Amino acid sequence: MKPALRLVHDNPRPVIKGSLRPFRLWNARTATFLPHRYFAMSLTTHRAAHWETNFVRVGVTLEVLNVETGACLGQYTKTPTGTRVWWAPREQMSWKALR
Repeated sequence: MKPALRLVHDNPRPVIKGSLRPFRLWNARTATFLPHRYFAMSLTTHRAAHWETNFVRVGVTLEVLNVETGACLGQYTKTPTGTRVWWAPREQMSWKALR
């Protein structure tokens, strides 16, 4: 069963091999990375994405990406009443990613 909150879009997500900080925030609306938001741990990236949704316009979706694999680990969408959150299923995340 697919999660109901996952957004589908056609923006290509880049893959970068050998990065020291592979977890990044991706703005799905503009198809760009947020500047200076590169992280070594996915949990820190999720916290930063939740924090950044406080400062974006309604309807903007921020994604937590692992640029080494191209996997989307979570999405945070700003709504008029708060933030809608979607996390990747546990089997998609590795223990290395959850350091």
